[in-house]
Amino acid sequence: MARLSNWPLQRPWSSLTLGTTPLNVRDVGQLANMNEGSGKTWFGAKTVFRHPGLKREPGKSCYEERVVLIHASDEEEALKLAEQEANEYADGSATKFLGYVNILRMDCTLGSLAEVFSIMRSTTMEEDEFVTHFYDDGTFHTR
Repeated sequence: MARLSNWPLQRPWSSLTLGTTPLNVRDVGQLANMNEGSGKTWFGAKTVFRHPGLKREPGKSCYEERVVLIHASDEEEALKLAEQEANEYADGSATKFLGYVNILRMDCTLGSLAEVFSIMRSTTMEEDEFVTHFYDDGTFHTR
């Protein structure tokens, strides 16, 4: 996962893990074939964290939303694996997993341009107001 260069890395961005098994970026293309005959499917899992030690502005907390790939038999297993991964990500550091997990079953072939996560909101906000309120309010740390 890419982070700002002055942020501490917990995992190199150029690698992925499947459970606890590291995967080299060159192997990612092989992930698409893992569904065949396995009885499992891919899920995108969004988790939320607080980084108490990363204070860019006095009095403000830094939060992180992460989306990881989960290979699981069903939604229940995907949630369990996502929670386990989130706890492992935060373990041994000041990072705190906030207990929030949201999953999306990926009903597509895993590969370039595959949707790994999606969330929809209903609101009375106009388009510009919506984008500013949820995505461009000046508080994001660009990666």
